[in-house]
Amino acid sequence: MLNRKRHAICFNQLANAKKLETCPTLLSYTRKPSDFNKEIKDDNLTLNEKQILRNNLIEKIKATVDEKGAFFEKDKSGPCELLNLPRELLQLIVRNVLLPDFDVLSIERLSLTSSFFYILTTEELLWKSANTQKSFYKSDESAESDWPTDPTLDLRMQFLTTPHVMFNGCYISKTSYIRQGDNTFQASEYQPWHTVTYFRVMRFHSNGWLYSTTVADNPMKASETLCGKTPRTVKAVMRGRWYLNGNIITSTLHRPGDTPQKMKITTRKREQVLYHHGVKEQNYEITLKLEPCHTMRWRLHWVSNKHFIRYFNGDSEESSFETNTKRFPALKFFPYSTPRF
Repeated sequence: MLNRKRHAICFNQLANAKKLETCPTLLSYTRKPSDFNKEIKDDNLTLNEKQILRNNLIEKIKATVDEKGAFFEKDKSGPCELLNLPRELLQLIVRNVLLPDFDVLSIERLSLTSSFFYILTTEELLWKSANTQKSFYKSDESAESDWPTDPTLDLRMQFLTTPHVMFNGCYISKTSYIRQGDNTFQASEYQPWHTVTYFRVMRFHSNGWLYSTTVADNPMKASETLCGKTPRTVKAVMRGRWYLNGNIITSTLHRPGDTPQKMKITTRKREQVLYHHGVKEQNYEITLKLEPCHTMRWRLHWVSNKHFIRYFNGDSEESSFETNTKRFPALKFFPYSTPRF
């Protein structure tokens, strides 16, 4: 039981992306994959050429591991707890830790810690599960329809080159406009103008839920509110299920309505209870489009945004917003670190 606890604590420290590069007592390197990985970073190479170089890199690393006779080596800095775990158990731990949110950045950082973890994070089974996981977010079609038709690419390159949503952060956009102010009684001819700035924050979860809100101050506060599997209940936060079909994301966000207020009217015969004309329910049907940018992170562009309102008296309204780039700019992805504008 103590060994299991030690192994769990050890890998929890490894799963933390911020501690991967500062824990030499837990890992001792046979040889870092970055020593071999200089040619793959060439931007002039095609995807197929990079894949061939990566396959050669994996073969070199496997040959080095076979020559050493062990996945990890002991050193004088301290005991290596991972030496006591078999390869199959390490594979299961990596899949169970990385697959729920599938943080690609953490996978890349984990692959740079040692040659053995580089082999584990490039396995076909791990990336096949990531591609199959897309079927959870689809409304009607199968996950295989999103895969590229190029059969020469491996599953890792298929996942990176196809539209996918990032879960290890928030999508944030900044909107600014000029609003006309009111005249003051001291200077009736003076008409002020104000610059209004607000941020729109969206947080996608791997369980299929989407949370969205708008804030006027630092968007980091909103991202802290939306983090976690069950974000804190805030009235300004809208929630809904999201679906991914190709590179199109559709969702219906629900905003909580007003609390019904009763008003009693007493007549000679009876006492009537009337409700005010408050908003009972608000829904936003949004459509977003995933488009790549130069940083290989998929950016969200607005396609449509419809607003539905239902009142307590039974009336309803429907309106649509003009999704131009000025009022609805593209949402950029920011990891859990503080975004800067």
